[in-house]
Amino acid sequence: MTSPVARETLLVVDDDKIILDLLCRTFKPMYEVYSASSGESALTILGELPVDLLITDQKMPGMTGLDLIAEARKRMPELQAILLTAYTEPEDLIAAINEGRVYRYVTKPWSTSDLVITVKNALEAVSLRRERDGLLGRLEQRLKAMSVLVDISASAGALQSHAQVVELTARALPEIVKFDVAATLVVPPGVGGPGPATMHLHCASPGVADEALLLAARDRALEIYNQLVGGQGHQVGEDSLIVNVSGERVRSTGEAPRSEIRSSLHLPIMAPGAQGGVLGLLYVASLKPGAFTEDDEQNLEVLATQTAELLRRLSARILDERRKMELMVASMADGLIMTDATGEVFLTHTRLEDRTVIRVAIGAQATTAAHVERLWALIDDLASQ
Repeated sequence: MTSPVARETLLVVDDDKIILDLLCRTFKPMYEVYSASSGESALTILGELPVDLLITDQKMPGMTGLDLIAEARKRMPELQAILLTAYTEPEDLIAAINEGRVYRYVTKPWSTSDLVITVKNALEAVSLRRERDGLLGRLEQRLKAMSVLVDISASAGALQSHAQVVELTARALPEIVKFDVAATLVVPPGVGGPGPATMHLHCASPGVADEALLLAARDRALEIYNQLVGGQGHQVGEDSLIVNVSGERVRSTGEAPRSEIRSSLHLPIMAPGAQGGVLGLLYVASLKPGAFTEDDEQNLEVLATQTAELLRRLSARILDERRKMELMVASMADGLIMTDATGEVFLTHTRLEDRTVIRVAIGAQATTAAHVERLWALIDDLASQ
């Protein structure tokens, strides 16, 4: 069953009750009509209800029609207006029309059929302007999204870890789609099972997300991911999850949640190829119902594909570096000792099974000749086992 199409809304304003009733009877069969007998009352209605077209008398006590239109457009800059007048004030009226504040002016007494046509044309102009603004907004968002994706692709070579991929994708999300809170989840593949899962939670709207909302987004993203992998993949629990949070959060009061998720959108990050599995998830949520459009879904899908490509390149580079290291070690007569800035030593030996790499923590002290001798002894003992 299709929902009824919403009718356009008019606000008619006149201090003459007879004319006001006539306007209401004329337009109520075709539109949703609100009425006011003064400019002040009209401004109150405009502050509470959506209005597509304002029809107002010019000569009213207190606030004239032009004054009302000027004040109303401070609150609703795109408000369309028709002015009714029994007086000819060409300078004021022509200036208002030229400035776009008034669509048309209609002189009293008017022809009902002419007024109906004028109102119909004004509403069509409103509809066309909104459609144009919507198309321009979608185009700007799409161009912005493409620019962000180009920047992401250019950064691919500098990424050294899966956590950096998550951070880069999380920073790009607000440029791709508007949301209140988002979760970027990556579960990199590993030998014998996936590597450590990393999630980045981002609060895009200041003063909205509290701890309860962040936990809800985290739990929902994990639930969707685990449903996607089903029995064919490794489930991810909150205990095995590395979580980073960015954006402005609201301090939790310990009471009931301040807000709840009313609409959301998610896209899986799929490994390329026919045998590709689920590598993660992009999840965005809003406190407003129906916040996401088809364009948002398409942009998010492109970002998910780009993220999958970044993960593929990173995994390929890591695998290539590992193979080079194995070849280098295999070409040595004995083995290899490596250390890093923390003093952690990595040992490998050609006689060790599967070219095993052994990590030995010796502290932050320098690796002296005595240490080297003890390490080689350790290698020989391991190799002979």
